[in-house]
Amino acid sequence: MSKFVTLLGTAAMAAVALAGGPAIAEYPEKPVEFIVPWPPGDLEDVLTRMIAEDFQAKYGVPAAVVNKPGGSGGPFPGAVEVANAQADGYSIGSFVIGVPVVGPNIGIPELSPNPFEPLGIFLTYPFVIVAGGDGDGFSIGGNHFLHTCRRNPDITYVVMDNQVYGLTKGQVAPNSPAGFRAGTTPQGSVEAPVNPLAMVIASGATFAARGFAGNPKQLKEIYKAAIQHRGFAFVDVLSPCPTFNQDMTYQTLRPQVEDLPEDHDTTDPGAAYTQAMSAVPKIGIFVQIKESVPYEDRLAAVRSKMIEYDGRGDLQGLIDSFK
Repeated sequence: MSKFVTLLGTAAMAAVALAGGPAIAEYPEKPVEFIVPWPPGDLEDVLTRMIAEDFQAKYGVPAAVVNKPGGSGGPFPGAVEVANAQADGYSIGSFVIGVPVVGPNIGIPELSPNPFEPLGIFLTYPFVIVAGGDGDGFSIGGNHFLHTCRRNPDITYVVMDNQVYGLTKGQVAPNSPAGFRAGTTPQGSVEAPVNPLAMVIASGATFAARGFAGNPKQLKEIYKAAIQHRGFAFVDVLSPCPTFNQDMTYQTLRPQVEDLPEDHDTTDPGAAYTQAMSAVPKIGIFVQIKESVPYEDRLAAVRSKMIEYDGRGDLQGLIDSFK
């Protein structure tokens, strides 16, 4: 029997085991389990926890979130568990779209043929949430990143910051600390790391925050504030990847991170920059300019003035002028 799936925004998908056949007692009657193929604190994990909390409040039954990232258990262990679960609606998987797309093509018997079928779509519109890693954000896409900060488009950008190129098996990243040993730097990196928060604040971001994957409760509040912010919202999430960066683990980070001072002024970029440069990794909202005017609004204002002064353009006339 096929398991049904529901898309969550543009990047994540929930697979729900539902049964056909005769009607049974009213659902749900017992605890429901949400399975996430990512570690705690990941964007998808926190979003799933929000859904699970609402589910529990609405239906009055316990809703647990279980993290089953890939690795030693093979690729997509969470998806395999949902595929093997009874089709009764009590095993709910929150998957990236690659699970049903890639799973059937890489030799995972439980996922071939694809056991999931689409149910519906939950759109994040009018919010745009972009998620990526520190490597692509601070190195490969670094120039786009800086200009996005100053342009202030109305999007939320979440970076999973593990200070290593994890998906390509452990190369030194732009924010890896000096001396970091990896496949590309066996004697240790000789480069100074970038400071993402300081870079973002100096580039004019109107919302800048940092969270820790080991504190999903705080992360949820940061995500909410970022999504509600009008303008560019940057969230740096300290997300350990102990497989390829054993210097940055939950055990090592937990005693290091500190909340920003209660009296921190989020409207003062100078104070935020000072906190970002602290040797102690601070977590919380560094900058939040509530009077921010997004790029889209400023551009719309310019277009309105052009139409007011010059009238609407004649596209066909412009094309004809080049004939």
